[in-house]
Amino acid sequence: LLSEPELLIMDEPTNHLDAAARRWLGDYVGAYQGTVLVVSHDAEFLRRASNSIAEVAGGRLELYKSVTYDKFLEEREERQARVRATVEAQERERKRMQDFIDRMGAKASKATQAKDRQGKLERLGEEK
Repeated sequence: LLSEPELLIMDEPTNHLDAAARRWLGDYVGAYQGTVLVVSHDAEFLRRASNSIAEVAGGRLELYKSVTYDKFLEEREERQARVRATVEAQERERKRMQDFIDRMGAKASKATQAKDRQGKLERLGEEK
């Protein structure tokens, strides 16, 4: 830390530190002029040290630029809620299509529509 490198990489830097040392390190890293990459589960440290957060979740990297740790938590919950709502809407649409197929597949006048929706339903299943 004393040599002030352009890039600091820290993996769980607060492990084995007492409360005063964790606070000092969080404030130091938060004011650091270079780039800092930190892996940590210490929420208080992240509150003091971070101004942008990258989260690895579901095999993807989600970037939260220029946000505090608490704002990151809010934005992450909002993203997750949008994803859940989208999945639920897709499931409702799949069910609606399947219901139509089940009801109309045997009727000669609606068989073409039912077959078309069966194809759409299969394509939706492939996108999952």
